[in-house]
Amino acid sequence: MSVISTRSTAVINAPAEFAWLTLSEYSHDTRWRKGLVSMRQMTPGAVFEGAVVEEVLVVLGRTIRSTVHVTTVADGESFSWEVSSGSRAHGSRTVRVIDSQTSELELVKTVILEGFDRVLHPLVALIMRRTERGDARRAGRIIETTWASN
Repeated sequence: MSVISTRSTAVINAPAEFAWLTLSEYSHDTRWRKGLVSMRQMTPGAVFEGAVVEEVLVVLGRTIRSTVHVTTVADGESFSWEVSSGSRAHGSRTVRVIDSQTSELELVKTVILEGFDRVLHPLVALIMRRTERGDARRAGRIIETTWASN
């Protein structure tokens, strides 16, 4: 077993409440998550504790299909998730208030590599860290652009 953990942040020039509207709905993820082919919450809308989500992701040319369960939600602030089938992973998204017009996004993810995939640990870790940083920045830009156009 080999564990990779990441933590990525982005300062967003939009109120936390507005950022949460985008980040708490998995249907928006394909707009900002690199490699994500589809993300579908069985009950559409904002995340809720117990929500089940089907994810299709392409990593290193491999298509990974996972079922994700939302484990906890602090409405307007954060939620945690874990993969129940597919790759072994868990993580969280958090939106923090900086001031009335600025917020911070934090993405945390832990992936557990097993079997032959353990050999790929250095490469997967590098790609995962780079992708997560880019995802946080892309999410921030999309939220800022949407906020500015309102």
